[in-house]
Amino acid sequence: MNFKNNIIKYLSNIFIGLLLITIVFIVISCGNNKKTELITSNISTQSEIHTHIFEIIKEITPTLDNYGYKVNKCKICNFTEIIDIYKPIDDSYLQPHYLSDDVLEGRSNWLFLIGNGDFPYYLAENILTEKEMANYNTQLKRFVRICNEKGKQVAFLIIPNKSQIYSEYMPTLHVKDNYKRTKRYVDYLNNNSDININYIFDELNYAKIFNQVYCKYDSHLNDFGSFVAANALNKMLGQNTFDLNYYDLQEKECTGGDLIGLAKLDVLSFKKDKDCIIDYKPDIEVTYRNATDPVQAGIYKTKSTSENKKNMVYIGDSFRVRLIPYLEKDFSNATFIHLFNIEQIESEIEKSDLIIIELIERYDYLLSNISDRILSIINRP
Repeated sequence: MNFKNNIIKYLSNIFIGLLLITIVFIVISCGNNKKTELITSNISTQSEIHTHIFEIIKEITPTLDNYGYKVNKCKICNFTEIIDIYKPIDDSYLQPHYLSDDVLEGRSNWLFLIGNGDFPYYLAENILTEKEMANYNTQLKRFVRICNEKGKQVAFLIIPNKSQIYSEYMPTLHVKDNYKRTKRYVDYLNNNSDININYIFDELNYAKIFNQVYCKYDSHLNDFGSFVAANALNKMLGQNTFDLNYYDLQEKECTGGDLIGLAKLDVLSFKKDKDCIIDYKPDIEVTYRNATDPVQAGIYKTKSTSENKKNMVYIGDSFRVRLIPYLEKDFSNATFIHLFNIEQIESEIEKSDLIIIELIERYDYLLSNISDRILSIINRP
């Protein structure tokens, strides 16, 4: 009997041992597979693990006007990386030079808007209280909830004031707090609600390493900066984004200079500004536009061959104009309107699947006003 029990015990031990060895082997194999997947996730032409053999394919020397960096490309798999990013900053004292009540001259002949409520945002003189942010949060949460109940998706895009992105060119000024109003406000909304809102400071601040994102003599984003904004918006919406090698774009002249006009300066005394050519989704055709000039058109409607069939309504300020060439290819049916014209497109708002509200930072206080005006339309019996 004991002999039989010993045999059974012995075979059981063997079985358990083999089972443990099998489990360990499976765990190790899964771990190795996971490691291989992670290592090779950036490899486009080789399935085996390898050490990257880099060569420098582009090198930019840093100046006070441009970032310096190097672009490395692997000879085996074409994986690229950006290294040695650097830009010297002139932080010497510079007396503010006000060209008019609205325009401030910065370093390297950069012009900045200080009128129209812009300046307090840069100086951090208008930070919202906790109670004020909580009130905005309550209002916008209610707006989003009602829109969702009526089958409408909502997204808020806040574009930074130019002085926030290019603060290195601002003259010497006393900034009260580096954690400023809009960044603090949007962080509060993101931390205390599921509102889909983005203050695209980080996206523009990264993109400016490779190309200018604002017009030097204008208060607006240039074409490249507007592309970055449109791409960020698509990412917010969970849509496919347009891949682009920021470091390898063809340069063109920037057309924009509203600050020259505001300061009543001679445009011929300024050097040409720069921008980039973006060949955005060339396979998508825009088949209809209700007007030829979106600047003059307070209501601008487009149709395209995009596979995205959502009826999109974009409500924004003047920054909307340079985003249109990108977003009109992202939606098959799109309506772009200036925020002053909301009541003129009631039917489009009622039929919309997606409402995008875009504002430059200095207008962030209008979010609740715009949302209330939209609610007055979609809540009608």
